[in-house]
Amino acid sequence: MHPSVKSDNEHPEARLFGELDRCARRERLVPPVVRALNRYRADAPPGEWRDTVGRLRSHPVVMRLYEDPYTSWGFRKPRGYAGDAVLLDFVYGGGTCKPLLTGLSPFAGAVNRDLIQHAASAALRARRDFLGDRLAEALASKQRPHVLAVACGHLREAASLNPASPRPGRFVALDQDPDTLAVALADHPMLPIEPIRASVLSLLRGGRDIGTFDFIYSAGLYDYLSEETGRRLTTKLAHMLAPGGSLLIANMMPDLSGAGYMEGVMDWWLIYRTVREVRKLSAGLAQDYKVRVFTRPFTAYLEISR
Repeated sequence: MHPSVKSDNEHPEARLFGELDRCARRERLVPPVVRALNRYRADAPPGEWRDTVGRLRSHPVVMRLYEDPYTSWGFRKPRGYAGDAVLLDFVYGGGTCKPLLTGLSPFAGAVNRDLIQHAASAALRARRDFLGDRLAEALASKQRPHVLAVACGHLREAASLNPASPRPGRFVALDQDPDTLAVALADHPMLPIEPIRASVLSLLRGGRDIGTFDFIYSAGLYDYLSEETGRRLTTKLAHMLAPGGSLLIANMMPDLSGAGYMEGVMDWWLIYRTVREVRKLSAGLAQDYKVRVFTRPFTAYLEISR
């Protein structure tokens, strides 16, 4: 039994660790662990949740979960930051994570399958697919349009493009990680990708003019940006739209199922936003921009048209 359980058994943290102790006797760990962490996270004040997380990761049940390479990669952050493109490849299936999924023990394989089939992972795949559809629409809507993917990752949304689909005049892939850009180039040889290694701060400083675009999109970047930085970046990107162009930004919503596991076990913290909070990212834009917010499961989208 975890040492914390020896304290007051009525304390919420003690009840959580007691639930985790009981999970050790279950044939499948992931479903009950995810439920327990989500319940505790929902009821605990933010500061208390973060304090508990520090003790949570020494629990024997949680330590076993790191046998799963997806969980371990998220926690260890080999690229130096959370939510990197390799981690998302685990969710999408294949790509750069394939070598990490070979030779798994039956336990690790079962944990991995349960996590990848979870609703949170399904929401990330749905985001990829939706952005792929919107990208295809943008390519078909204008002769040789200019496209900018901000924090592009491995551009897995582009994998759904039909080989006979119209091609862009420019396709700028912007990311801070050179290894990520290299994979995006190698895996999408049919696209005229122009890789640009740049951070959000360098983009906001405006030291380099990369042109105007007919379609700009960002899949997961805003999940890590403060409101102030998000507003500044949104304004910057909107000003980079060509007449008739559109900007599409995704942000995960607070009801994301599995957030307790992501934060508590994987040390993967997102900035979740409600529809109202996503709309506030467009504050300050001139009236000649059309703004709308819409949702998909666990995801809010901000669309700005010029």
